[in-house]
Amino acid sequence: MDELNEVQQKTYAIATNWEPVPAGYKPVNIYEFYTSLKDSGI
Repeated sequence: MDELNEVQQKTYAIATNWEPVPAGYKPVNIYEFYTSLKDSGI
């Protein structure tokens, strides 16, 4: 779990540092997408 948490933190940090954000795109979607992949067992 520590490794997953580390990846989550890095993914979130990268996503929230993306500026400017493309129109209609929310950086947090990257984090949500990663979480959905993790939940799918990928």
